Amino acid sequence: MNKIRIVMLFLALYLATATGAWALSNYNYTDTLRLDGLTLQPLEALQLNYDGVDPSQYFTKAILTLTGSATHPLFFPTALIGVSTLDPDKVLYAGTLVFNERHVANLSLNVAALNRYLLRNPWDDIRLNLVVGLGDVTLTKATLKGTVAPEPASMALVAAGLVGLPFARRCRRAISS
Repeated sequence: MNKIRIVMLFLALYLATATGAWALSNYNYTDTLRLDGLTLQPLEALQLNYDGVDPSQYFTKAILTLTGSATHPLFFPTALIGVSTLDPDKVLYAGTLVFNERHVANLSLNVAALNRYLLRNPWDDIRLNLVVGLGDVTLTKATLKGTVAPEPASMALVAAGLVGLPFARRCRRAISS
């Protein structure tokens, strides 16, 4: 009986402290926008709206995958690009956009800034600004992929329920006898 209590206590502590990669139930978030060959010139901006994000959850990893092509006057297959939230001070990515041979570019976004943005904005979607600095960018698809972990309070509630299971069994036995 003591072994069961120790295992339950360990499991409850594990669930209560689990965040990010430790969480037993990570959720993968993917949303794709079709852009149908939209071309952006230097200093042009494009707003990307991704739906279906629960504001009580936070991202542990976020990658913006762009499909298309880029041309630069000096460096042919690249362009300078910036990704930010609607708050201009929340820059998620700033750097070079390089498409591989399959015309795909993966941008690792700053998840700390993204999570702060989601906490301050109560709506259930992510609104990103994509700004081209130098070069022309033609986009056919923009996919936001990420791992969303449940909030710690939900994990603590699950842990509290698991800790209470042996006590519920004991109460059931006491009532029946």
